[in-house]
Amino acid sequence: MAGSLAMTVEDDAVVVENTGKLPAIGVNAGRPGHLDTFTADDNYFWLDAGESKTVKVSNPDGVVVSGWNME
Repeated sequence: MAGSLAMTVEDDAVVVENTGKLPAIGVNAGRPGHLDTFTADDNYFWLDAGESKTVKVSNPDGVVVSGWNME
């Protein structure tokens, strides 16, 4: 059984929410194709079911989130 994450963009940040029933482990944000210039103020964090976290990013365009136990 896998969990799920949702993401919304707010100015220079992304809000990541664990919408599943399992903890989201190793949650991280990335910007494919721009990994050499993309930065996030926090990465590889834990989100319990229903929990959310705001992460400031250098550029929110094209950001994707993932984590262990996630679809």
